[in-house]
Amino acid sequence: MPRGNKHTAEQIIGKLREAKIALSEGRTQQEAAKQIGGHLPDVWPLA
Repeated sequence: MPRGNKHTAEQIIGKLREAKIALSEGRTQQEAAKQIGGHLPDVWPLA
């Protein structure tokens, strides 16, 4: 079963650059993730 879209290395690098810019502008990680079309889990594992 496919687990989503396949992205090229160039696409991934572009998204990471967008997120880095958003974070440098003072946005939260959650906001940056939403901006690039991703998401952060609401609960992080403790271990």
